[in-house]
Amino acid sequence: MSLKRQVLILILLVLVFINFLMLYRSDFDRQLPDPVPLVTESFHKDSNDESWILKVENDGSVWVQMVDDKTNIHFRPSPGHLHLFSEHINNIADVTFECGRKPEEECDLSKPYKLYVNNVQVELLEIRNKKTAK
Repeated sequence: MSLKRQVLILILLVLVFINFLMLYRSDFDRQLPDPVPLVTESFHKDSNDESWILKVENDGSVWVQMVDDKTNIHFRPSPGHLHLFSEHINNIADVTFECGRKPEEECDLSKPYKLYVNNVQVELLEIRNKKTAK
């Protein structure tokens, strides 16, 4: 093999090596997104019910339907938590009414209480059960 040919092959190999370095180096330099903060305590630990996320309205409110008794709950999460529902239509969400009761007692929904859906406190807008549905 001539010297010119050896030099050309060497240059070609060096260029291929540099290309691989540049290609894989960009993968190593890429920053990973910040991890999602973990929820360390659940509001649903004693008395939660499961519901289906039905839909997200244009105004940012959300409808869920309880799995057991088919009660529909209409609520508004904070704008920062809306993605927890809009990105998960037809998925299961835990629902907890916190009304100062013991876990084995029924909530009196006419009294003030807090509503948590997916560990996020939300503003309750409406509850429609089989008796009040139109």
